[in-house]
Amino acid sequence: MSGQDAALELENLVMHFGAVRAVDGVSLSIRKGQVMALVGESGSGKSTVGRCIVRLLEPTSGAVRIGRTDVTHLSRRQLRRHRKDVSIVFQDPAGSLDPRMLVGDVVGEPLRLQGARMSRRDRQARIAEELGRVGSAQRGGQTPFSRALRWAAPTREPRSRADLRPDAARCR
Repeated sequence: MSGQDAALELENLVMHFGAVRAVDGVSLSIRKGQVMALVGESGSGKSTVGRCIVRLLEPTSGAVRIGRTDVTHLSRRQLRRHRKDVSIVFQDPAGSLDPRMLVGDVVGEPLRLQGARMSRRDRQARIAEELGRVGSAQRGGQTPFSRALRWAAPTREPRSRADLRPDAARCR
């Protein structure tokens, strides 16, 4: 496949941390609309490859191209634009979600981080819209973990200290 046809292309991607060779020569090409799974044992470098793609890490060597754009060595300003277009979903939500944040705050955080200029009302409407897209009513007063527990084992009893907060029923 030519580089022009690829939505994502890694060419001899290398990421070393001192003497540790976390990723050593990964090459792949994914066409637009194609689905690909990166599978390997724990510690094999899957998450490191993802971090290099979204540029949370700058690779030791090799190239990362998204569409026709080489994102391997972007400037800070260019990285900001790049990160609006790409994201990574970590396999362990406990490592990527702050259990002290409310669901509405977690969903709205990308809007804040990307510097979206919108009123509080517009931001709340956007958060409600996104939660609705995944079949969830806005329950902004719950932490992600207390909400997950409610889905797993419905009960009327509080499941975490966050559920005991007096303002827990109020949407933010």
